[in-house]
Amino acid sequence: PGTVQLQLRAEQPMVLSGNVDDSNMRRVLTYVVENGERFDAGVRLDCLDALKAQARDAQVRKALLLAARKDQNPAVRMKALEALRDSASDDAVREAMLDALAHDANPGVRVEVVNMLVHSLEHESQGANVVSYPKLAGAPENLDDPADDVQTSSSNESSAMTSNASVEKVIRTLEELEKRDPSRYVRLRSAAALRQIGPREPQ
Repeated sequence: PGTVQLQLRAEQPMVLSGNVDDSNMRRVLTYVVENGERFDAGVRLDCLDALKAQARDAQVRKALLLAARKDQNPAVRMKALEALRDSASDDAVREAMLDALAHDANPGVRVEVVNMLVHSLEHESQGANVVSYPKLAGAPENLDDPADDVQTSSSNESSAMTSNASVEKVIRTLEELEKRDPSRYVRLRSAAALRQIGPREPQ
């Protein structure tokens, strides 16, 4: 698993074979994805399939984000977005998704993004009640450092504010799609997504 073979047809044909875990192989695959105009769409889709398991790698994620925004083929853009599904709560990934909702000409891509955003928001809400505290009730006094309390509280509040702003931006975008998207199906899916997300408590 993870082993790929890339055949390069050129004046001097070349065959590259290796595992996606290898950084050199990932570099070749991401080069193909990032330079879409030079390679066949089917090859780009195969490369995206191979890279999907490495989406957390910074080099791979950069290539996926570029393909999601810039590739001329809607199937490639959708495949790149699908590969980023588990990273949908990441700020850069979410921005790429919102950008696709606003500018991608293909309604199928926009619907896929709506589904991914709903999935990520549901995932976030499930983990919203899991809070790490700096001390436990009944813990020894020498573990009770007020500075830890202040630092952790400040960090949690900052993270919550960022998350809330991101969620509000998603909701506003879905509301705009529901009203103005040229595709009836996208409008209906956006309305369904807003119902699925449900009313949110004011923070």
